[in-house]
Amino acid sequence: MKKLLFMAGLLSASAITADAVAQSYNPYYPSNVPNNYSAPKRSASSRKDDFKKFSIGLDYVITDATMANHSFSIDSPLLGGTPYSGTLDNFEDSLDTLSGSIGWRPLRYLGFEVFYQQSLSDNQIKYQESYAQDTRFAQAEYEFEYKAYGADAILYLPVLSRLELLASAGLANYDFQAKVKLNAYNENTANMTASNPLKFDEDKLAFRYGLGAQLFLSERLAFRAMYRYTQIDGDYIDKLSEISLGVRYNF
Repeated sequence: MKKLLFMAGLLSASAITADAVAQSYNPYYPSNVPNNYSAPKRSASSRKDDFKKFSIGLDYVITDATMANHSFSIDSPLLGGTPYSGTLDNFEDSLDTLSGSIGWRPLRYLGFEVFYQQSLSDNQIKYQESYAQDTRFAQAEYEFEYKAYGADAILYLPVLSRLELLASAGLANYDFQAKVKLNAYNENTANMTASNPLKFDEDKLAFRYGLGAQLFLSERLAFRAMYRYTQIDGDYIDKLSEISLGVRYNF
């Protein structure tokens, strides 16, 4: 959650920075700019020629996943060991994700993007069981990752010569892979006895919605920050909140 708040602050800083620049790099900015605006005006025909209808993008995404209320138990691999009881809340709910996209913007205020994103695998040790005068110990290991692909419709609202506000709605397929293992280790030999993992895999089709801003750094390159919300309503995953920072190359 701290990462989400930090990146939301960067989004606000982008808007403040955009208000301070004078030269217009945004070919989608309306030609009828206010008279008191200092950026050089361009004719409607020249702006139309400058429109870049296609884009490729790369984003770094922080995903905050809310897990469903679900408990489980795993038998200990140690002889006489205590069964391990846990809940899905033990999974690390903040994941680092990379996302790539291809966009088409046929109109000034409307565009479409298809995307694919893949989280980095997250492995966390949440519990360890050991005994006095015994070189063996057991530990619970949580692994969680997901991938997604889909399409978004995006509304663009040019508000400054370099800045646009964005609103998006889309449909995506999410493939979540989560598992818990209770493995036994020997401190002296480094041998491991692996238990059968409990898996909580889920594949869901869900709508997602977003708000954000886009700042043109040049006539082709733009910086983008977005917040997205997805209601999964699955057996194991309830919802996702995402904040992304990325760039778009327009051509």
